[in-house]
Amino acid sequence: MTTRKQLLVEIQAALVQARTSRIEQSKLHDLFEAYVLVGLVGAARDEGWTVSLLDMGEQPASEALFRKSPGNIYETPGSQNFTHFVFKKSGVPTLEAHIGIKVTGKSDIEHECDVALLPQDTARSCRLHRVHPRSTRLLFAAECKFLTSRVPLHYGRGFVGLATELSSRYGKCHFVVNTTSRSVMKMLSRQKRECHEGVRPGARSIETFRSACHLTLQQYFLRERT
Repeated sequence: MTTRKQLLVEIQAALVQARTSRIEQSKLHDLFEAYVLVGLVGAARDEGWTVSLLDMGEQPASEALFRKSPGNIYETPGSQNFTHFVFKKSGVPTLEAHIGIKVTGKSDIEHECDVALLPQDTARSCRLHRVHPRSTRLLFAAECKFLTSRVPLHYGRGFVGLATELSSRYGKCHFVVNTTSRSVMKMLSRQKRECHEGVRPGARSIETFRSACHLTLQQYFLRERT
């Protein structure tokens, strides 16, 4: 079984110099979202992107602070100064990676996106105009589930609906879970949904997820480079 210590070790490695005191107090499912996010961060570094941790004012952050419940990409009165990762690479527009932001789906309904990757110019526009990003601008999205037992069927059914709502021309929505279920994974696979089972520190399946992150970044670079 995945432990809090195992997740924190992986997260800390990605944060480098940032302190993680607030993350250490998080519940396991929140830590799992951060673990999935740093999988994307690791792929970006492998692909030659420069990664930095910024706050909502786009200032360098020395302490990571991620959302523990669905929130806005923009500041609101009384809100905390949440952090996000910025990916930079010569020749292509800069990207931002977030945890737990609200996005607007194709039915104009708000949804939580556990892990989201989108262009920085889109994120900046949303912060300026105080609106949620539209799902069409997502380059990568993940629905993260940390469980102590097998994946319930209704989670799989719910993901099918979410993936349909968070449709994007260039991005896919991924179902990432630390356990598995033969029936749920079969259903998602037959519907050609992106699903990753048994994702946890030390497991071989984490490499499959990271490969999906690598592919997303490689395709973006080839498509957008000048």
